[in-house]
Amino acid sequence: MNRVFRENIGENLRRIRKENKGMRVSEVVDIINENGYELSVDTYYKWERGTRKPPCDAIPYIAQALGISEHIIFHLHEEDCMENDMEYLEELFISMEEKDQDLIEHLILRLYENRKSSLKIF
Repeated sequence: MNRVFRENIGENLRRIRKENKGMRVSEVVDIINENGYELSVDTYYKWERGTRKPPCDAIPYIAQALGISEHIIFHLHEEDCMENDMEYLEELFISMEEKDQDLIEHLILRLYENRKSSLKIF
C-alpha cells in the first residue's frame, strides 16, 4: 500500500472534517475562534477548496479543532504504511535522479561522521 501525500492540504482538511469527525465548517471555525485564532467561515472554506493555504500559525488551531496531530494535516496515509517506512524510503531513493542520490548519500555519510566524532565512550 502506498502513502497518500497531498500537496493541497485543503483536500486533507475536508477529508478529515467529513470522514473522521463529521463536523460542519462552522463548528470547526467556532472551535478555532474559541481557542484564540480569529477566523471566518469563508476563509476556512477557501482553505478546504485549495484556493488559499492556511498560514503556519493557524495549523495548531486547526489540528486542535479537528482533534488530530498537526502532521496529519499535511500527510494522509494508510495506517499500515508506517510498518513499511524503509521500503517506502528505498523506493523513493531509487526514483531519484543520480545526482540527488549522490547528494543524499553524502549527507548521510557526513551526518554519520559528525555523530561518530561527537560520541563519548567514557
